[in-house]
Amino acid sequence: ALPQTWPLFANQWLYTLELNVRVSAILGIVGAGGIGRLLDERRAFYAYDD
Repeated sequence: ALPQTWPLFANQWLYTLELNVRVSAILGIVGAGGIGRLLDERRAFYAYDD
């Protein structure tokens, strides 16, 4: 029974990871820090090659 649940578990884990990255990026862009702050700085200076 456990091997049958691994795809469901992996799917839920990946969805949660994607959601957390997306939310942290949005929060950073609006000023709460995190990965969004780094993305905003790169976008502001057009420094995509770093």
